[in-house]
Amino acid sequence: MIVFCKAILGLLRGNGFKTPLSLMKFITKRSFKNKFLKAREWSKSLKLKNLKLKWAKVRKLNYKLSKTF
Repeated sequence: MIVFCKAILGLLRGNGFKTPLSLMKFITKRSFKNKFLKAREWSKSLKLKNLKLKWAKVRKLNYKLSKTF
């Protein structure tokens, strides 16, 4: 029985089985992931904002051109 338990523990430690993360590692990993996702969303919103500004300028230019003809 003891040999069997040691074999299972050896499998759990060595052969690619995930061991549980410590609390601090989990918290730091989660906070890093959240910061990365927030930065990514922020950059996406900037891109969308820039696209909207470009389209607004194009519409304004088209409106001015349509007034002249």
